[in-house]
Amino acid sequence: MPQRCKICSSQHRPEIEDLRLNKKAKYVDILQIIRNKHNEEVSYSSLSRHFNNCVQPYLDSSIKSDKLRQIYVKEKIRENINACVNLINTINMLNEQLVTVRGHMDDPEARKEAREIAKILDDVMRTTLQYSDKLKIEEDNATDRDVYDRLLWTLEQACIPVEYIQAIKDKWELYGKQSNN
Repeated sequence: MPQRCKICSSQHRPEIEDLRLNKKAKYVDILQIIRNKHNEEVSYSSLSRHFNNCVQPYLDSSIKSDKLRQIYVKEKIRENINACVNLINTINMLNEQLVTVRGHMDDPEARKEAREIAKILDDVMRTTLQYSDKLKIEEDNATDRDVYDRLLWTLEQACIPVEYIQAIKDKWELYGKQSNN
């Protein structure tokens, strides 16, 4: 039967690991502290074996897990940025179409096309709102009001006609009422 690690069996194991891992104490200092404080004799080789065989695999696993988590988070952030860029591009494209159609509002076909563009814009905004519910970034402590203000500012910067901005405001309020039910 293999012999159990002396440090793993010690009641002072948490203190020993804290001294080494958090306080960066040298093995000789740890040995002296354990001897003087707890009157426990531990050999240098036992201490070294414990950290190499019992602790290091967990540290390596933790480091690997942290790296994988960072890769995952970066990928999710990249996906979210790409989705935002696509939404912005779609809004800009719709705005260009509206600008073109706006000059011909006396034509029934142009009005029909403007309504179709507004419907698509509404769908894009609805998707944006649904997407924003899924996207939670801890560092961003934006309130609903902040998001609303940012959205309105963006629409104004994109030169979206006032009547469409008003329609979006109405949809925003409707969405808020529906999500509270």
